[in-house]
Amino acid sequence: MSTIYALKSRPARLSRAWAAVNGSKTGLAAGYTQVVSTAVGPQTCLLGYNATSGAVDFYTVKPGALGKLAVKAAGSATLGPGWDIVQPFTINNGPALVAYTASTGNFGFFTINAVGKISGIVTKGLPAQPGLTLVQPYLYRGTPYLLGYNTNVGKANNVFTYQLGPASDKPLAPQALGAWTWANGWTRFAFFQFGGEWFFIKTNTAYKTVFLDHAWDDPSTYPSHPVAEKLPLNQNLQAVVATTLEHFPYFVTYLPNGAATVNQVWGDGTGWTTTSKAKLQPKASLVLSFTIGTAPYVLTYG
Repeated sequence: MSTIYALKSRPARLSRAWAAVNGSKTGLAAGYTQVVSTAVGPQTCLLGYNATSGAVDFYTVKPGALGKLAVKAAGSATLGPGWDIVQPFTINNGPALVAYTASTGNFGFFTINAVGKISGIVTKGLPAQPGLTLVQPYLYRGTPYLLGYNTNVGKANNVFTYQLGPASDKPLAPQALGAWTWANGWTRFAFFQFGGEWFFIKTNTAYKTVFLDHAWDDPSTYPSHPVAEKLPLNQNLQAVVATTLEHFPYFVTYLPNGAATVNQVWGDGTGWTTTSKAKLQPKASLVLSFTIGTAPYVLTYG
């Protein structure tokens, strides 16, 4: 089953906009290990990746009648099997994907040429970095960066930042900016922008704490610094996803039983207000936030 919920305002709340059984004629395929979203030209697309087959399927998502959504299969491409993490990013003002395998530490970069069409980007100079549990691309002042983190290591360098050059560079030559040490145990990262700056919520299951961090203006100096620490967030959550509603940052929490909350981050970044609670599709294996234009949505897949 997959369900898409629209994030409505006043108060901020989730409302079901689409649902279908996985594998059905109108639904997403079954067996995805990753689902991401990106804009491809004027189209908003969901991309479902199967790590066993290596296929990535495209679905267009459009507003339909009565506030519902129209989700339509729109072709498939090959990304290759075995990627543990797949993330969308923007390079040269166009959509792209970065893929990563933890066992080997290898990265793969791909441009999305059109809906259903992907081509690999030849790279050089990026050393293998095994064991990463987070690979997060972000765009800052027009330049794409990658933040990598290994939650299983806490006494050695486990945080890495990379600057990606323009896709016109052939081959692409990502530059390692530095390596640092965070505590082990950080997980459930939720990245969002506010006032043009990057922030993220992160949960530490080893030390039972939650931080809200601000990404440094200069990624070569240090990845981030905490704005608030020891925040009250359920340690048993399965997912935390961030989004923007009417120019303000929000995040949605999800428990395996489908219990969810919608939360507005305060302007000073020191906490949040829970605006509503909801009962979503239970037992989802993946939870994703995405936008169509400026309208925010949350997908549960499983």
